[in-house]
Amino acid sequence: MMCVDVNGIGGCAMVRGRLAERRKAVGLSQEGLAESLGVDRSTIVRWERGTARPQPWLRPRLASALHVSIRELADLLDDTADAAASAEAARQSTAPAWDGSGVQTMHRFRHADPRLGGEFLYDDVLAYLRLAVAPRLFDVADGDTAPLFAAAAGLTEMAGWMAYDSGLTVLAGRHFHRAFEFARTSGNRDLGAHILASLSHLAHHDRQPTEGIRYAERGLNLLRGEPADAGVDARLHAMLARGHAAHRDAAQCDASIDTAQRLLQQPLRATTSPWPSMFDRGSLAIEKARCYQQLGRLSRARAATASAIAARAPDRIRSRAFAQLTAVSTMIEEGSLDEACAMAGEVVDVTRTLGSQLVLRQLEGLLPRLAPYADNRDVAAFLDRLRGRLSQRHRPPERSS
Repeated sequence: MMCVDVNGIGGCAMVRGRLAERRKAVGLSQEGLAESLGVDRSTIVRWERGTARPQPWLRPRLASALHVSIRELADLLDDTADAAASAEAARQSTAPAWDGSGVQTMHRFRHADPRLGGEFLYDDVLAYLRLAVAPRLFDVADGDTAPLFAAAAGLTEMAGWMAYDSGLTVLAGRHFHRAFEFARTSGNRDLGAHILASLSHLAHHDRQPTEGIRYAERGLNLLRGEPADAGVDARLHAMLARGHAAHRDAAQCDASIDTAQRLLQQPLRATTSPWPSMFDRGSLAIEKARCYQQLGRLSRARAATASAIAARAPDRIRSRAFAQLTAVSTMIEEGSLDEACAMAGEVVDVTRTLGSQLVLRQLEGLLPRLAPYADNRDVAAFLDRLRGRLSQRHRPPERSS
């Protein structure tokens, strides 16, 4: 992508100067910055000349290396007035390479997503769907279209989760519904049931537990009659548990959790579909914690969040942050304010370059919850720190929904 100076004010020179100046200000050579990012020096040269821009998944690491926020990095890179239009033109100009099944591409996105957040990957998944997958769906030369429709379903569901992580819940629902139709066309029952579990999760997020139960039951009905993916089955029962907890039905909630735990003890089937994301004991632990919080079982919620945090390696930044913030919520309810502020402070630090509106909003939600305790020295210090960090957090441009 070329840097276009549409206003005649030397836009390319400004990009080159500001990015290079920032690199020098933090004491990095072009070679040193390239090594820290895992790219060639020539790539840094092109960025600083304004003839290319960093890919979305590299921007959090670049921001960290330059000691700037994502918003400040965008300011360094986007001096020209037509930056957004140029980025879209570049995206549309070259179709992403089709990997033969879509599975390897899905794995690459899935590997990057927990560390970077959906905001930085959403547009790239959409580009892959539009330019690599969609043209093949209706190619009559292909004999067996079922794998293509499964790929469309799996990647569209992934786009839904990235929209959800970006705070675009209406768009997320549309992606999930479309993904389910693709899955139904493909005949992949496990994938269809997995997507219904995603719709159930979204319903719970929107505080519609009855709707969440309905989607979970539809998914379980879809799996009846043949051996099913144990992880998908367990996830559906966890979504049932969420609904029962919201309705304050502790007995039904416990029964659903017990069923999910038994299912996760089963060995994986060799024919398990590659498209559903993994639902493991760590995933179940965070759902249990949410249920126990709603039921007022704070000690059980603390134990469940501890298990969830232990199950998530530090490089799984977002999922670990969700577990930690759930623990923080329980700590506040228990009155353990020093513990809550310490753990929340860790989340603030490690998510500085994470592109997740969900994490951002949960952090913002701590402000009114901790405000009544502002006379506590630890709380007051944390609130000041949190406000400062939130003012620097990346916020995506508005999208129509």
